[in-house]
Amino acid sequence: MPKINGSGQGSVFTRKELDKFFKVMKSTNLYWYTLYKFLYYTGERSGCVIQTKWNDIDLTRDIIIFRDETRKGNYHRDPLDIHPELREILTDAIKTLRAKFGVANFAKMEYVFYGLRYEEDHISRSHLDNTFKKHLVLAGFENKGFSLHSFRRTFITRLYETNKNVKECMSITGHKNVTHFMAYIDVNPENIKEAIYSL
Repeated sequence: MPKINGSGQGSVFTRKELDKFFKVMKSTNLYWYTLYKFLYYTGERSGCVIQTKWNDIDLTRDIIIFRDETRKGNYHRDPLDIHPELREILTDAIKTLRAKFGVANFAKMEYVFYGLRYEEDHISRSHLDNTFKKHLVLAGFENKGFSLHSFRRTFITRLYETNKNVKECMSITGHKNVTHFMAYIDVNPENIKEAIYSL
């Protein structure tokens, strides 16, 4: 059930919708574009993502570590391989931040998604929520039932469509419960048709 007036699950983006949203964001603001891409390519909850520190990202080994204390229920998630496009986006973000704040000041920045009023802290969840709603309107998606959790649902749905091995998918997402994992997956009518035709 799509999210309506704050209730229900956030809708899953189609590839076309996601492409349009990212295109609008890229032309609007690099900070938000980077944050939304990070949400999508990691499939992590927004509350955890905004607490990500630069020290959690290892561009040498191409992994991201999500600290247990930042995750819902403090559940452990194995280090995540960085998607090549996300790696490129993060590399560009580092260059932009060094140019904006200076190399020395950037080195002191702890959080990837710094507070826009106080750079030493991370952005607040309420600020992110409110801005995302404005960006949905900007992209023409205000009535589609999307929420910040839509990025996680989309990530998990795409992951499952690509790899039907539930255990492998759960090792990537950090889920411990199969029921909770399956609740994230959106049913694609085309996939149902394909499954029937393949019998």
